[in-house]
Amino acid sequence: MTLLSANDRFEILDLCSRYNRCLDNADEEGVMDCWARSGITFESPGGKFTNWEQLRKHLGKELHGGSLSGKRMVMFNMVVSDGGSIDHAIVDSEYLVINTSDHQIIETGSFKQDKVTRTSMGWRFQNRVQKADVVAQTRPIHRPAEVHPS
Repeated sequence: MTLLSANDRFEILDLCSRYNRCLDNADEEGVMDCWARSGITFESPGGKFTNWEQLRKHLGKELHGGSLSGKRMVMFNMVVSDGGSIDHAIVDSEYLVINTSDHQIIETGSFKQDKVTRTSMGWRFQNRVQKADVVAQTRPIHRPAEVHPS
């Protein structure tokens, strides 16, 4: 028996989509609204952050001129599973990164594992472990002209 309802799963997938849309639009407020206000951890190749203000500073820098600027995140193979209680879930997913200026896929084979928690404001991210480009030696470079010649 699952501890998560179909509605819980829908809301969690919506959280993930809203987060990525905010990343794509460099919406720092929207990105941070997706995170719980306390007890968070965020581990990525860019560092480990253990509170909301540290994460806000890091993501703000990355969104405005850093590694996330001019990029589009595409998540796929998302699996939502029970997190041990009715108020927690685990989201495993893969993602790729597309450069918006030339539409090249610049990162693929990257993985996220998120722990999400139910708050009074709905589901929010609590913990993230992110491993970027674990198959770097197989980076494809696809340009629209090669895929769809004129």
